[in-house]
Amino acid sequence: MTVNGKIDRRGLPEVDLSAEDHYVAARGAMEELLVSIWSDVLKLSPDRISVTRSFFDLGGHSLKAMNLVNRIRKETGSEVALKTIFSHQDIRSLSLHMSGLSGGPAYSAILPAVDKPHYVLSSAQKRLYFLYEFDRSSLAYNMPQAVWLKGEVDRARLLRSFEQLVGRHEILRTSFVLLGDEPFQVIGDGSGFTVTEYDADEEGVSVVMSGFVRPFDLSRGPLIRVGLVNVSPGLTLLMVDMHHIISDGVSHGILIGDFMSFYSGEDPGPVGLQYKDYAEWQQGAAEQERMLGQKSFWLSEYGELPLALELPLDYPRTKGASHPGGSYGLELDEATTSSLRRLGEEEGATLFMVLLSVYTVFLGRLCNSDDVVVGTPVAGRGHADLDGVMGVFINMLALRNRPRGDLSFRAFLKEVRSHALSCFEHQDFQYEDLVDELNLPRDTGRTPLFDATFSYQNFDGSSLSIPGLELLPYGQGSGISKFDLSLFASEDSGGLQLSLVYSTGLFSASTVRGFGTYLEQLFRSVAAGPGLSLGELNLLPAGERSALLELGKGAGFVYGREKTVVDLFCEQARQHADSVAVVYEGGVLRYGELDGLSNQLASLLRDTYGIRPGDTVGISVGGSELLLVGILGILKAGGVYVPFDVDYPADRKSYLCSDAGIRLLLSVTDHVFDAVDYYGGAIMALDAELDCDALGYSRPVVPLTGNSLAYISYTSGSTGSPKGVMVPHQGILRLLHLSDIELGEPTVTLQLSPVSFDAATFEIWAALLSGGKVVMKGDGLIDLSGLHGLIESHGVNTLWLTSGLLDQWCEGDLSGLPLRYVLSGGDVVRAASVAKVYRQLPGVCVYNGYGPTENTTFTCMYAIPRGIADQSHIPIGRPVMGTDVYVLGRSGGLSPLGVSGELCVSGFGLAQGYVGNDALTREKFVANPFEENSLMYRTGDLVRWGDDGNLEFLGRMDSQVKIRGYRIEPGEIEVVMGGLDGINQVLVEVVGDGPEKALVAYYTTLSGLAVEDLKERVKELLPDYMLPSYYVHLASFPLTLNGKIDRRKLPVVELSGESDYHAPSGEMEELLVSVWSEV
Repeated sequence: MTVNGKIDRRGLPEVDLSAEDHYVAARGAMEELLVSIWSDVLKLSPDRISVTRSFFDLGGHSLKAMNLVNRIRKETGSEVALKTIFSHQDIRSLSLHMSGLSGGPAYSAILPAVDKPHYVLSSAQKRLYFLYEFDRSSLAYNMPQAVWLKGEVDRARLLRSFEQLVGRHEILRTSFVLLGDEPFQVIGDGSGFTVTEYDADEEGVSVVMSGFVRPFDLSRGPLIRVGLVNVSPGLTLLMVDMHHIISDGVSHGILIGDFMSFYSGEDPGPVGLQYKDYAEWQQGAAEQERMLGQKSFWLSEYGELPLALELPLDYPRTKGASHPGGSYGLELDEATTSSLRRLGEEEGATLFMVLLSVYTVFLGRLCNSDDVVVGTPVAGRGHADLDGVMGVFINMLALRNRPRGDLSFRAFLKEVRSHALSCFEHQDFQYEDLVDELNLPRDTGRTPLFDATFSYQNFDGSSLSIPGLELLPYGQGSGISKFDLSLFASEDSGGLQLSLVYSTGLFSASTVRGFGTYLEQLFRSVAAGPGLSLGELNLLPAGERSALLELGKGAGFVYGREKTVVDLFCEQARQHADSVAVVYEGGVLRYGELDGLSNQLASLLRDTYGIRPGDTVGISVGGSELLLVGILGILKAGGVYVPFDVDYPADRKSYLCSDAGIRLLLSVTDHVFDAVDYYGGAIMALDAELDCDALGYSRPVVPLTGNSLAYISYTSGSTGSPKGVMVPHQGILRLLHLSDIELGEPTVTLQLSPVSFDAATFEIWAALLSGGKVVMKGDGLIDLSGLHGLIESHGVNTLWLTSGLLDQWCEGDLSGLPLRYVLSGGDVVRAASVAKVYRQLPGVCVYNGYGPTENTTFTCMYAIPRGIADQSHIPIGRPVMGTDVYVLGRSGGLSPLGVSGELCVSGFGLAQGYVGNDALTREKFVANPFEENSLMYRTGDLVRWGDDGNLEFLGRMDSQVKIRGYRIEPGEIEVVMGGLDGINQVLVEVVGDGPEKALVAYYTTLSGLAVEDLKERVKELLPDYMLPSYYVHLASFPLTLNGKIDRRKLPVVELSGESDYHAPSGEMEELLVSVWSEV
């Protein structure tokens, strides 16, 4: 058995390799020297090493390959790169390669340090000392180990053996002192060392072990504790605990080997260097000079910092250090393991590299990221003189890979292999120094650069063998997790043992069990199809995949594909001819009247203005009843209505008319003269040309279906121009069946939203297509008092409010309002606001309504329960009728429950694309891989399925944001501002959260430009909701190492009433700002 209780393969009977593998002996001095080096590194006798046999076939791996490189450098003076061992895997090939080398840097021995009272700390020790000072009570960096001793223990010999160990290795009697602001290590005499004995039965051993592992005081050595638990005659538990600042995994193996030699009465051989020699050498000028090249490599790796991985947490992350951990184990069978190993051999990669590749893909899928950093430990013994030296040498490498969904796994493995070799060749640069160089914050609650780690353990160390004693491992976990999530892998009986160690403060056990299932499935997918793209690799078991698809299905569409908005309205007009359809300032329109007037308009549009099916007609008439007459008339004529607000800037209205290609503009006499300024075509003034007494017109016969276009709605576009979304009739019909909202003759809606905002679609048609009535608010702004008056006086029972308006509305007196349904959305709905509504209106139900314009107003709906906690995160719910939703990762596969992904939607509400922009249409409306002959829309919104089966909204995947209920593309604002005279460069950012969210425009100028002049010019070009709240003038933009704008270094804007800010310019202003901030 090995020290870890696994099968010791080196102890198995030797196999005669010469017969099986055509043994080829060394020829020449170089091959003979390499055989000797390989023999030491691989722990094989020289006669078992054929010069044509691969180093990795003989038991080599990445760690041993690094040892091989170090030994070759020491023995031959030649500098052989790690990647050379992978490209020249046998001795003959390597020898030929080396014969052509001109020689590398001369080997330089590590010399013993000069005797002095105290010594510097190594980089690794400095990091551990910092963590200790932050939390001296932490057990996170204790290294407890225990082993059962079966047989008669010679206690005097055991004590003497440990005393010899402490005497042999100075690090075991080292303590740490703070001199000024700098920590140093001091070598003691080890006089405080003892072995403590305990008595317990087998059930009580764990209690003793828990008490044995306790915090160390680094100022008082030795930092090793040894204990014996007497359980029964012939059964004893040996416990050893050390602080990580004096040891690591390899050092633990050295300790065991030396202990067994001392206990057995054998001489472990002369000790070479001590750890203090290494620390002084590492911090010396020569080694620091050598590190400059390695530092350059790592700074290049992280010239632009990656985003932190956002794992799907069950519990919120807290500040400060907390390390309680759990583990979940799984096993890969021999067949899967063999396939993975064979894949590695085919691609020239080790099993470590194959497993790292799979784990990286797994993390990318969990975090919906194609930029993944995984921490992995390396021995850190990059010099041949460090063999046998005890201490903390381990270094963490931040391995950054990019698992893009379009790559095949084989191609990705090649990338990982090449990148890993480069990182291993630069592994001596300390992780702690990299963190300092990058100036990353030292947050003990998170590890800089990575929160997930991978460790591949090769159990080929010293075997547990002491004459007269049988040694068995004590199998109890440490209960510690230093990182959010770690994967440990080790080979066992031909298969792979895997363990997911996780922070119990972040994940539940059931969540990590799910992770294990996904990881196991992914390993099997890779083994079965390594040529598949990363996006095609299956993460989900078949049953879960089916369940997710079913979860995303809305109720069936109840209308035939031939039904249109016009059909349903005319049915209501026949059934409720005398019922009020529209309430407006100064009167009402009954269904029969609205039907007659819209028929009259449809006839005029066709006969006088030549409007034909599919023609676009603009309508900008304000908030009167003529808006509804106009929209219905356009639809009855077979046209497509293009609504926009009368108070839009003229340039924007001109663009909309041109882009939509409108054949006619419907206006009213009060706005006709304004319309002439932005539209050069035919203009019809509805109030002048319609005869309100002529209601006998018949509806024109026009061929329409549910798939015919109904309207075009313009939303913010990233190119600097709005984009027109083409919505069909059937999309509107879906709005009649939302969650458990009952629409019908009693329904009374308030047309409060701007007509260009797609919520107006619901406000209008939810009433008119169900026999209810629409209350028009009229022109101009309306305050909360006026809003309450309209609701109360007209019996409004169904109300849509943007989430921002809901936050204001709920602060007023709502008592007595006749509301039954309040729908809100457009941005995150705050639970605190909903709770205030519920406290005042006991009969109301509040809904969170979510949906992009491209899927006709609503995609999902969630009925918010009463009693909701003020801090609750409100889901966006389930899909509405005729809608299917999918949560997809970057690779295109379904995201598991709880894992974020892009929300993609399909069904009857889908728009038909963007006006005049086929490229964008193809980009956003893509083939649905889950249903034949179907498209789906990529919303760009990040969501995840909650445990309760509701979707949770997490934010935007791109730079597009929602503010004040409007979807905004900062890029559009940047383009508009950047086109102004005097402006050089613009960047628009979002600051604040929830209702405090605001736009900040950072800009540089070519010449003097007063901020008030700039604000006025921007106001002329953009709607009010797109105007930045703050303007920050910069002398220049801060840049990253890669030449991109460094957003982290932009001035932080405090939300206040001030809307302009000037950053300091020059050293004196920066100094004064610093002094003022402190004062």
